[in-house]
Amino acid sequence: MSTKITKGTKNLLNSFVFFRGQRSPVDKETREKNKKWTDSSTKRTVSLGKKDDLASALDGFTRVTTTQTKPWLEDLAARPSQGLDTPQLASTPEKATREKAPKKRLDIYELAHESDPALREKRAGCLVEMGRYGQAIALYTNEAPQSVRGRYDFGYALIACGRYLQGLTQWEPFLSGHPALIPQVMTLLPYLAREIAPLGNGHGLPYRILSDPKIFHGKDIDPEIAELSARYRRYFRYCYLKECWNAGDYAEIPALLSPKPRLRDVPLLARLYLNLAESNIDYAALAITYWLTAIHNRKLVGSLYTERAGSESTTSRVPLSDSLLVPLAEQIAAHARAGRLTPTLKAHWETERRQIERLAALVIEPVTRAQPIEGGDHQSVDDDYLEYFPCTPAFAREFGFSHKIARLLRGKGPESNLGDENWLHAGYSPPRQSIEKKKLPEGSTEPLMNPFSILDVDKTATKKEILVRVTQALRDGRHDAKTIAAAQKMIFNPTTRRQAEFRYCVDFGPYAVEPPETPAEDCPKLPYLSL
Repeated sequence: MSTKITKGTKNLLNSFVFFRGQRSPVDKETREKNKKWTDSSTKRTVSLGKKDDLASALDGFTRVTTTQTKPWLEDLAARPSQGLDTPQLASTPEKATREKAPKKRLDIYELAHESDPALREKRAGCLVEMGRYGQAIALYTNEAPQSVRGRYDFGYALIACGRYLQGLTQWEPFLSGHPALIPQVMTLLPYLAREIAPLGNGHGLPYRILSDPKIFHGKDIDPEIAELSARYRRYFRYCYLKECWNAGDYAEIPALLSPKPRLRDVPLLARLYLNLAESNIDYAALAITYWLTAIHNRKLVGSLYTERAGSESTTSRVPLSDSLLVPLAEQIAAHARAGRLTPTLKAHWETERRQIERLAALVIEPVTRAQPIEGGDHQSVDDDYLEYFPCTPAFAREFGFSHKIARLLRGKGPESNLGDENWLHAGYSPPRQSIEKKKLPEGSTEPLMNPFSILDVDKTATKKEILVRVTQALRDGRHDAKTIAAAQKMIFNPTTRRQAEFRYCVDFGPYAVEPPETPAEDCPKLPYLSL
């Protein structure tokens, strides 16, 4: 680059030539060393200095000092950059902004890159513009960018190198303030989905971005982008749901489901609260309510039983609901032995169980009442209720079914032969108070012994495959040897393996969503923006 050279720096370059053999007031030893200095790169550096190509000359000085370990030479090479005084440093950004070519701006920034972090960040940005992504990533890794522009450049370089999740992580903090980035994010999503699918983690970031109303739900969003982003949100939500379950991060799952659980959500929530309640008594009430509702619902109990991998004999005379009640009953008994079962929780357990068992035993078929609406069609007022019948009193109160169940009980009249009919009516009376959903206090739960997650195997794994995974788990060091041995023992024992399958192996088929798009090429070509 041709840059106007200052008088002081010109003198320094001339002194560099003078050192190569001219008479000077330096000691005899130095003059003898100068006479032997004939390296071609040194000559080339001096030539560049004479042509006023200061930036290239200074680069040459730096290269020479790496091969010529002479103290006097190192001192001389350092003097030109030290000769840049404060006014010159202050004018560096102004000079750079006048240059359109990133190479010229890079040369200017390199003159002062040791003095100002902001200039070092801009220097790395020039490398991104020039397509030298590896060098830029190395600089940003050593010194994280602080500005929006720097983070955009860092993310752009990572994305250009196929590191989509890391790149989007850099962009996330400022996406809401830069709508011009939304088309780039949409272009990136199919490649991101392809990158993290085999990893089994990382889906929380795109789901969080797509769920942010400040980013994708503004009035200025293109309708096509809004529709596509909604499809991607459903896909990443499904993947994140599986990710949280497999990682044992159960407390995150309720927020991923509908506020009013759909029928397919009830078995998942029943298992979730049962697992949380194992080490956190605050979840026991929810575990009781959801578990009892799931095992007595005729539409749900079949799927629960199927997921037990045929652990019960098909000729067993034991009612299916009684068999499925065992895990919950054992947990309640364990809490009682440990002194954690309060009188209120004990009453909740006994009441919920008695009420739903009596309700399920009644020969009651809910009848859909239809009411006319405009246009002559009919709208069901009981469709939501039909899906969940029978349910526990607490479940009915939580989701507004109490009055519908009470109406059915009143309709049975004297022929119902309920015995303690008033007691059952009272249980399903209109709500006074809903069950409280308590958040998990930090640090209040212990890791659950999920052998399939610990050994990274599925429920179809053979003993030979499990032994291979045991060796791999010991080598990885993610769990201690005692935990791995306990997981292996649990899976090798048929009884404990069936129990583990029932507790932890959830079928996410009802939630499955395919990626909306397939990547069109190996790497997306994103336009470089000037934020």
